[in-house]
Formats: sequence, structure tokens, C-alpha cells
Amino acid sequence: MSWALNKTPNKYFYKTETPVVLHAVPADDARAFLEANPDVALDLLGRLYRGLEGVYGRLVHLMSGTARSRLSYELIIECRRSGNRQDDGSYTLKINELDLAARSGLSRETVSREIKKLKDKKCVDIVKNVITIKDITQLEQALGSEL
Repeated sequence: MSWALNKTPNKYFYKTETPVVLHAVPADDARAFLEANPDVALDLLGRLYRGLEGVYGRLVHLMSGTARSRLSYELIIECRRSGNRQDDGSYTLKINELDLAARSGLSRETVSREIKKLKDKKCVDIVKNVITIKDITQLEQALGSEL
């Protein structure tokens, strides 16, 4: 979208969590579509700002947070973006420690140690590569008290 709207070349690489099909359209066609469909443009703008909130939060925790706050923030983001909410209010995440490490800027060993601490506090549970966040509110409150 940056190319379509600002003629800014994309210099980033993206990794998907699931198989996807990508449809590329000419930048001018994308821009014309957005101009003709303001509801789609507003939805896109809303998604962009939700994404930016996540980026800003990551930056805050990266620059001034602890390993626990960085990992907790990533777990909260995962719950909101791709977690499966259960009837009891918990969330299940299909993510491994290596991916959490890459996203939080921590080593896999540090993620493993911090996950163990969260397990000891009964905040999370792991069974067969599925992380269960038992109470996201408890995780958010703990995160807020660290800043």
C-alpha cells in the first residue's frame, strides 16, 4: 500500500503463519479502488492504526522493558491477533518459543526461562506446542506494573 499511495518501494520481507495466496495489482488500480470505495479505505486505515499500536508497544518494551515484559507483550498481541478464545476466557496460541524469541528480540533460551516463570505463576500452560494464556487480564496487569 505504501507503493500505491506514496510510491515508496517496499524494502521489507514478510513471513506468513499459514499458507496464503497473494494477488498483486498495479499500484494505480489499488489507489483508484480505494478512492472509489471509502469504506474499504477507512477499514484499511483502521487496520493500519491497530497494527501501529502493536509496533509502538513493541518499541516501548524493546527500549525500556524487561525480558518478561517483552515476552508478555508478545503473548498479549498473539492472543488479540490470532489466539483462539476459549469458553472459559483463556486463549490458545499455536506458536513456538523460537517464533516468540524472534518477535520479541530475545533468545530462545530466555523465552524458555520466562515461560517457565509464567507457568510457575499459573499465567500460562504449554501442552504439545500449544500455549494457553489462562487469564489475559492477569498478564496485562502484570505487564502494566512493570513499566
